Amino acid sequence: MAGGWQEVNRKPAVTVLTGESRIGVLEDEKMGARYTFTTTWRVHAPAQLAWDVIAKPLEWPSWWKGVVAVEELEAGEPNGMGALHRYAWKSALPYKLIFEMRVTGVDEPDRLTGRASGELEGDGAWTFMPDGEVTVVRYSWDIETTRPWMNAFAPLLRPAFEWNHDWVMNSGATGLETLLGVEVESVDEPRRRRRWPIFAAVGALGAGLFLAARRHGKRH
Repeated sequence: MAGGWQEVNRKPAVTVLTGESRIGVLEDEKMGARYTFTTTWRVHAPAQLAWDVIAKPLEWPSWWKGVVAVEELEAGEPNGMGALHRYAWKSALPYKLIFEMRVTGVDEPDRLTGRASGELEGDGAWTFMPDGEVTVVRYSWDIETTRPWMNAFAPLLRPAFEWNHDWVMNSGATGLETLLGVEVESVDEPRRRRRWPIFAAVGALGAGLFLAARRHGKRH
C-alpha cells in the first residue's frame, strides 16, 4: 500500500487535535443553539485506509465507544451517495442523542459530507488530506440543537456540551487505535475551564432532564 504501510514494522501514530467550539446567541427555547466543532486526526496511514474505516458507519458501534447504534434507512447509490442512517449516541453525560444523517457528497478518498436532522440539525464533513506518509483527517460539525430544554439552558450547558464532544471524539480516536493497532497521541492541550461552569452545566442539565420528563409525563 502507499506510504510504506507494509514495510514499517513499528506501530504508526495517529495524532488527535480537538478543535474549538462556539455557540450562537439564543433568544428563546424554540431557537436552536448553534455549535461549530472541528476535530483533526493526523493518521500515519494511507488516506484510503482511513476512508475505509470512517466511510462505514454501520460498523462504528463495534469500535467507537459512544455510538450505541447505527441503522441504515436508505442504501443510496453504490458509492454511498444519498444514503440515510439513523444514529444513536450515548456519552459520558446522562442523555442520549438520536438523529438522522443523509450523505450529500462523496469524493473518495478525499471528502465525505452529510446533512443531519432530528435532535441535531446541520452539516458534517470528513476530509482526508495526504501529507507525506500522514493523512490529515478532519471532521467539521456545524449543528443546532432542537430539544427545547437544551436550547433553554444553552448558555449554562455550553461547557458540558463542549466537554462531551471532546469525550466522544477522543473515544473515536481510541477506538481507531484499537481497530488499526496504532498509537494515538493527543497533541492538543485540553480546554482550561473553571470548575464552577462545569458544575453549573451539570446542574442545568439535571434541571433540563427533569423538565423534559415532566413535559413528557403531561402528554401521557
